[in-house]
Amino acid sequence: MKGMQWIAFAISFLGIVLIKGFSKIEPFDFVVGIAGAFFSGLAYNAIRSMKDKEDADVIIFYHPLVSLPVVILYLLIFPGTLVMPQGADWIFLISTAIFTQVGQYCMTRAYQHDTAARISSISYIGMIWAVLFGKFLFHDSYSASVLSSMLLVVGGVILNLNLENIKRAYKRFTQ
Repeated sequence: MKGMQWIAFAISFLGIVLIKGFSKIEPFDFVVGIAGAFFSGLAYNAIRSMKDKEDADVIIFYHPLVSLPVVILYLLIFPGTLVMPQGADWIFLISTAIFTQVGQYCMTRAYQHDTAARISSISYIGMIWAVLFGKFLFHDSYSASVLSSMLLVVGGVILNLNLENIKRAYKRFTQ
């Protein structure tokens, strides 16, 4: 990452911290989320570094191969957390599995064709979809402070995606 990318990252991270401060997220859940984002970043960089060494199908195959034993171990340690699906829940569960695999395939291909910083930045746009779905499907409401904090996150992402254009424009302006 270059200097300006750190600034864009700091702006987005500030937005995340402010969202945490304005909402009812438990500190443990916040730390788990940040750790998950960190490890996701490592995984995405690993995918990017393997672009010429491994086929996307091989990488995708290892995702459930690693996660399934972890989930089984978790259920063996905490068996009371298992809730069996009932009726239509099976449709949602199977649909989630299918869409997860399709998403994993598309994301892996994207990371193999562009920089990890660019692709991961674009994935933050999912926050906009989450807010829209929450608002219109589940009638969620968001305070102005949470929405403005989300704008910081998206603003940092947009800044990161446009750094080269900003540098070119600055050079033209200063000449």
